[in-house]
Amino acid sequence: MNLQLHLLTSRFGFQIARALSPIARLLLITLCMAAAGCTAGPDFRAPVSPVGTSYMPDQPGAIGEGTTTMQHLSSTQRTSNEWWKAFGSPKIDALVTLGLENNYDIEKASANLARAQYVAEAAHGGEFPSVSLDAAAGRTRYGASFLGDQAEPSIAFSAWTIGPSLTYDLDLFGRVRRTVEKASALADVKAAEMDAVVLDVSGGIVDEAIAIAWLKERQKILELMLGTSESQLQIIRKAKASGAIPITNVETQQRKLLDITAQLSSQRQDIAAAQNVLTVLVGQVPRDWQAPDIALSEINLPVDIQLALPSALIRQRPDIRAAEANLHASNAALGVATADMYPDITLSASLTPQGLFAGPSELAWNAVGGISAPLFEGGALRANQRAARSSYFAALAVYHQTVIRAFSQISTDLYALSNDAGESDAASMTAQSSRRTEAMTRSAYQNGSVGLLDVLSATDEKEANELKLIQVASQRLRDTARLLQATSSPVPRLDSIPTRSRK
Repeated sequence: MNLQLHLLTSRFGFQIARALSPIARLLLITLCMAAAGCTAGPDFRAPVSPVGTSYMPDQPGAIGEGTTTMQHLSSTQRTSNEWWKAFGSPKIDALVTLGLENNYDIEKASANLARAQYVAEAAHGGEFPSVSLDAAAGRTRYGASFLGDQAEPSIAFSAWTIGPSLTYDLDLFGRVRRTVEKASALADVKAAEMDAVVLDVSGGIVDEAIAIAWLKERQKILELMLGTSESQLQIIRKAKASGAIPITNVETQQRKLLDITAQLSSQRQDIAAAQNVLTVLVGQVPRDWQAPDIALSEINLPVDIQLALPSALIRQRPDIRAAEANLHASNAALGVATADMYPDITLSASLTPQGLFAGPSELAWNAVGGISAPLFEGGALRANQRAARSSYFAALAVYHQTVIRAFSQISTDLYALSNDAGESDAASMTAQSSRRTEAMTRSAYQNGSVGLLDVLSATDEKEANELKLIQVASQRLRDTARLLQATSSPVPRLDSIPTRSRK
């Protein structure tokens, strides 16, 4: 801007200005100010990214070190965007693909993104001149209000006019540019929100698939326990009839049988509910679609886990990107509110052939420059600017809180995995020990060294430990999925997801 003003105030500039008409001088000065490109409000700068390579104090390089199944951790600038493939399950891969193609939450997010992009495109049109074609035809007779009280009324005549007209906002203080910037930032918010929905859908599918596999495995063990309990009840009844054990043992076994039956009933309900949740996630109707049968043993525990570096997580995690884009929009809104406090200059021009229906026609034109400047608004503009500034600081707080929560979540997931590794190893050793104990107890019972109740107790302990083992295994799989999802890059090929909103 300083260069243009210097040219205007130089001797050469004054010589040019003297040769122009007053209107031309005004237009020259206005055009020079417009070329300067002043923009009100602060330019947006993204908050400083965190440094470091860890999410928790003394973050280990491996989880479950010293256990039978150790998971190795490594840091990278870009993690996998198809994180679910780390489980090595083609059935889960197919489920996620089906969900990304048919989920209606993704469809909704895609439509919202398309709308925001179209709004940004419409705002961008304000940076260019607006040209329209105007036409009019009519019959007119002027009266005293137009000609004056001493004039005679004119004769009636029919006239027409047609031609283009142009309007252009010089946007001296960048109101239009800040409006475009705000709309573009809001479109970025919707893009990040869509990535978040896609990530939530893929994560939900993997979590439900693991949960269903665990529930079905648990159901099989409960069914075996039910058969074993029924057989044990018959043996206990015979022992009671012979006077070997009291009737209280029979009642205890009957209660155990009823409890297992109730657990099986509840288990079937849990499986049906989980399958319905999975059906919704993949965009299907329960009546027409059946979830594939996935065994827990078919889902492999990922042993190599890549964690995004904190600086990379800021750039790729959808909730953080959405918070940053919203902060950018708030910054642009502050610019709009600031620009509203300054003058607005608009240029307009028209070129219109005009004529009479039964007479001659001529070419008419006009060029007008208009300025609108706020003089007194009762403090409204200043209050709007302060409100926009407060909104910016609120958005900044949301951004920092989002970053803290993301880091906290990953730290919590790492602690959970570490705990899972210890529990998994302990549960495996306990299950193996209880199997050996039951086998030895049965052998001792056949030799007459122990009684029937000892065998029943050993069997109960073994079955409880088997249930604990699959529960811990499934929980470790689910916690691993949450960690991979939390540090995943955006899911690829989002633009190829079918969406009716773009048709």
